[in-house]
Amino acid sequence: MSDIDEKLAASGRYARQTALSMIGTEGQRRISAATALVVGCGALGSTQAAWLARAGVGRLLLVDRDIVETHNLHRQMLYDGEDARARRPKVVAAANRLRAVNPEVCVEPTVDFVTAENVIGLVRQADVVLDAADNAATRYLVNDACVREGKPWMYGGVMGTSGAAMAVIPRKGPCLRCVFHDPASVMSGPCATFGVLSTIVGWVAAMQVTAALKLLVGAPPDPARLHRFDIWSGHGSSAIARRDQRCVCCGQNRYEFLGEMPAWDGGQAGTAGGAARGDARPPGGGQACVGGRVSSRAADAAALQPAVRRLMEGECPHEPRTPRGGVPTTVVPAVPVKEPRHD
Repeated sequence: MSDIDEKLAASGRYARQTALSMIGTEGQRRISAATALVVGCGALGSTQAAWLARAGVGRLLLVDRDIVETHNLHRQMLYDGEDARARRPKVVAAANRLRAVNPEVCVEPTVDFVTAENVIGLVRQADVVLDAADNAATRYLVNDACVREGKPWMYGGVMGTSGAAMAVIPRKGPCLRCVFHDPASVMSGPCATFGVLSTIVGWVAAMQVTAALKLLVGAPPDPARLHRFDIWSGHGSSAIARRDQRCVCCGQNRYEFLGEMPAWDGGQAGTAGGAARGDARPPGGGQACVGGRVSSRAADAAALQPAVRRLMEGECPHEPRTPRGGVPTTVVPAVPVKEPRHD
């Protein structure tokens, strides 16, 4: 019996979870042997990390550069007023809380931005990556790295009362750039400030963590879908996402946010080349992702255009098809769309 099996046998912590037929003892063993990388520890990341730790994921890698502030507390569930007063790094506060919640989980915090210089090393350690980034540049950087290394990752974002989530399984389905084609288009305008309802964070994180757990236990893969929901109105949809064979990233193997364009090597490529100082230059020039943030020659500022709501408000570009007893389903078109701000 392995150390993991002995711990599971001795602890009743996961008894209600292993009682589920789709998980069972073998599924829990797989979960406990897995490593998950959470990119960002804000609203989504703190919620993801809490559920992953409670589910028993054996090793959690948390990466974020920010500190806890008072305005975070209404939606970032791992933190409290003392964390904000002490201006603790989010990953440090999160790690302290998670270790108390489940001491069986190894939590490794990294106080840093995710950059072109460090993202490959982070991604390679993980069995699954969960997106909780707060800017588009980091998200496309993670997409490049996960596609390059063949690592599954769970995209998710919130804006106002709306949210979206999609599982990205490299080489088997679409990547982020298959759906949101033009990353430069979301980094050319001033950053707009949107409110966030805390309950939509829970919905998106639940979709991401559930998809991650399904993958870890070896459940049959679902067709790639972009799930959307407005928690205030109660309206949602599920859109089939198609892989674009012409995609710059997964179709042409051009990893522009990593600063390189290697051929696919089965996940055995070396460290990211062309990433001096951690700079990743997006298509079109002019702006660069420096330390996981978008910057320009004029200023170091996030550059996200006001969000286009057609993917977030249920307005489908094609007439929806409704399966029996199901949520309206449509095919995501092969046209450029602008990605919403995420938190």
